[in-house]
Amino acid sequence: MNWTLVGIAVLFLIELVVVMRVMLRPHRDPSSRVAWIAVITFMPGIGIIAYLLFGEVNIGQRRVARMREVIAAMPALPS
Repeated sequence: MNWTLVGIAVLFLIELVVVMRVMLRPHRDPSSRVAWIAVITFMPGIGIIAYLLFGEVNIGQRRVARMREVIAAMPALPS
């Protein structure tokens, strides 16, 4: 068995799964999706790690709600 081919196949499958995750992630701009897919495709190892570290940012619903409350409570800027 040629372990190099097995490694390449495993990396390709992981890359395919991550690209599918990028495409199916809700609330992401299309330009952001294309950029992540390009990074993952052209630099598979580094791109997958970068996406998992930086692309899957989720700050949580409570923080989003709190941020909206704070912004709504801020006074309007003077003209």
